[in-house]
Amino acid sequence: LFPLRGSEGFVNALALSAYGKALASVGSDRSVRLWDVPLAKEIKALPRPTEAILSCVAISGDGKNIAFGGSGGTLFWWDTARPTPRALTGHTGFVPALAFAPDGKSLISAGTDGTIRLWDAAAEGRILAEQTPANGLAFSPDGKTVAAATALGSILFLEPRPGGERQTLAIGPAHGHVLQLAYSPEGRFIATANGNGTAYILRLPARR
Repeated sequence: LFPLRGSEGFVNALALSAYGKALASVGSDRSVRLWDVPLAKEIKALPRPTEAILSCVAISGDGKNIAFGGSGGTLFWWDTARPTPRALTGHTGFVPALAFAPDGKSLISAGTDGTIRLWDAAAEGRILAEQTPANGLAFSPDGKTVAAATALGSILFLEPRPGGERQTLAIGPAHGHVLQLAYSPEGRFIATANGNGTAYILRLPARR
């Protein structure tokens, strides 16, 4: 156990890269930081890239790209080889969830405006779903499916390709909102954290 010091105030969200070598954080001081985990030190930082409240962060598998979002539809993609991030415009309201594709070339985001959006490295975005308030997002390990933890008590599965299929798996209203979710490394299972204090591990059907 070792501390990573640098943020002032609360740390609002964290994201760990593949193999655990890099860590991204956003704080109540509105900073965005990239950490080297094995060396336990800060690599780079954006001290205050926005005046918005930052609530979520995602990092690509190689640790070279960071996305962060929050209030007022705020959403940025930061190629850490560059000094400043690029703004991604489209959401209104709060952005509570983000996730990079396994190859790091695309990003999904969810907004309290009810949209789930897909972005590419050129900052081009398109809507994958509407009227779908989502609390958490995850790409399947093969990058072919997006899973969204919804405030409707269900998991929405989306294929991010144009014209892709969509399926809904109901967890049930008795369990409240699905708050977060995560795929197993091989993609056969998905775990959910639910609003009534329960957690489920669900076996997914084999893909054809």
